[in-house]
Amino acid sequence: MQLIFSAVTHADSDTLWHWRNRPAVRQFMYTQHEISHDEHQAWFSHMLANTHRYFYIVYKRVDGQPDKPLGVVNLDLDSENRTSAIWAFYAAPDAPRGSGALMEFGALSLAFETLGVTQLNCEVLSHNQGVVRLHQRFGFRETPQSRQRTFSLPEGKTVEIVCLSLSADEWQQGASALQTKLNIDAVYEQRH
Repeated sequence: MQLIFSAVTHADSDTLWHWRNRPAVRQFMYTQHEISHDEHQAWFSHMLANTHRYFYIVYKRVDGQPDKPLGVVNLDLDSENRTSAIWAFYAAPDAPRGSGALMEFGALSLAFETLGVTQLNCEVLSHNQGVVRLHQRFGFRETPQSRQRTFSLPEGKTVEIVCLSLSADEWQQGASALQTKLNIDAVYEQRH
């Protein structure tokens, strides 16, 4: 199996608008209200214009089958040094179980091995325990800043923001075993 990271283009805008607006995705994002088309277009144009941001639709390719979209990955490199980055992902509506792990492996591989990132960071709302555990299985550790900030959900509940980090050295220690376990032959980046 191969993972294809296809750079997002203007043609992907409406697809991503629908994916972002699903309640199953929004409940774990900072933008939790229903996103208008105009709001999405402004966000999307900003994403594409940012030269420090790598924005992909991830596809799973298995010989003899059509490519299956798994979801979206966003890697935002630090504009000062370009060696650290913040990343995030969300699944496509029909993504099969296990897609998060596949996208995570591909994103880490791309960040550390292709883009030369030395430190990768992310933030997860604490009620998204499945993703916190997923990141930890890949070697991410909570940072000293973790859980010091909170986020208010629309229903009035407050959750902590879990800050996680992984270094390139930590990634290298477990990457090969993860690749074998996930049965991934290769990760490819497609730029348009």
